[in-house]
Parts: sequence; structure tokens; C-alpha cells
Amino acid sequence: MSDTNKPLINGSYRALRRAIGILGILLPWILMLRTMKVEPSISHYYYTIGTPIFTGVLILWAVFLLSYRGHPLTATEKVSDNKLTNIAGFFALIPVFIPTTCHAGQCHTFCHYSSVIGAIHLVSAGLFLFFVGAMSFFKFPLGGKKVRFYKTMGIIVWASIALMLIYFGLEKRFNLKEIFPNGILIGEIIGVTAFGISWLMKGKPEEMVIFKKRNHKSGG
Repeated sequence: MSDTNKPLINGSYRALRRAIGILGILLPWILMLRTMKVEPSISHYYYTIGTPIFTGVLILWAVFLLSYRGHPLTATEKVSDNKLTNIAGFFALIPVFIPTTCHAGQCHTFCHYSSVIGAIHLVSAGLFLFFVGAMSFFKFPLGGKKVRFYKTMGIIVWASIALMLIYFGLEKRFNLKEIFPNGILIGEIIGVTAFGISWLMKGKPEEMVIFKKRNHKSGG
């Protein structure tokens, strides 16, 4: 591969990171604005008029992550960027075809109350977050810049998963659905926001056209 193609390839990877990050940050807010509802989780927007947005973003994430290659495996790494993002992309796609369990009051053609199907959905969504968190914690700091920032974002993603697991564990015992019905949604917002910010920053947003124009004006 000629050196002249490398800037174009690097720019494509950065654009992918920015797109993944922006979608992560905006998804829950777009869904709430589109439906004017606050659902128990992001996944429950599948059963609302927000389903094209929800499934569309998940498919885009999956395509971006499956097409993302990243940096070649180094001697100190055990898992490549490619493998991590492929795994994350796979788990991003599963919730599109295996929706979460309906909650009371929801009515939809594909509505279901199967605990098995719901568990597959939850595990897939959790593993998606886990692996994008791993990308932020282990891979993004390898460039030597913003190491503490990327690791912190990865920890926040993992912490959001831990909080949701605690919520599920205490849900029936303390009737949390009645007391705090949006606990999972808040955990998901924290997780996807941290993941989104991390990927956006790795995409070097200062190189976007809008920032270049502003820098040019301020420099002139």
C-alpha cells in the first residue's frame, strides 16, 4: 500500500470513530424527543414509534464496528482492534433481531414476554457495552495521548454495567420498578454517553471541517 493512501485511510477510521461516538451520545435523547416518552430502558423504544431510530442506530453501529480495522496487533497486545470491534459489532446486531421483553401497557406486533428471549437481549446489550468499554480502556490509550481520559471512560462504561446488574439483582426484592422505574435507562445513558465521548475524542473532532473553519478564522 502506498504512503499516499495512508492519510485517506486514517481519515476514514477517524470519521468512523466520530460517527460511532456521536450516535452513542445522541441516541437516548433522540429517542425521548421523538416519542416524548421516558421508557424503562433504551431497548423498550423498540416498541414505540422510535423503533426505526433505535434499530437503525444499532445497525449502523454494527456496520461501523464490523468494518473498523484499527491498528495492527503489536507484540504487547493479545487481542487486536479488529477482533474487539468485530465482537462488539456482533453483539450490537443481536438486539435488533431479538428485542427486549415488553413491559405492561406496551402493544406491538413483535411484543413478547419470554424471559429467555429477554435474557439473550440483555446479555447481548451488556456484552456490546463491555467490549466498547474494553476498546476505550485497553486500545485507545496505546497512542500515548489522553491515557487517563480513555481509561476513565472505559471504567465508566463498565461501572454502568455493574450498576445495572445491581439494579436487576435488587429489582424484585425492593420493588425497584415502582420506586425507580428508569434505573436501567439511566445506567444505559451513562454507559453509551461515556462510550460515545471516548470514540468521538479518538476520532479527533478538532480535524472536522467545522473546527478547521473556526480555527482558520481565529488564526486570521
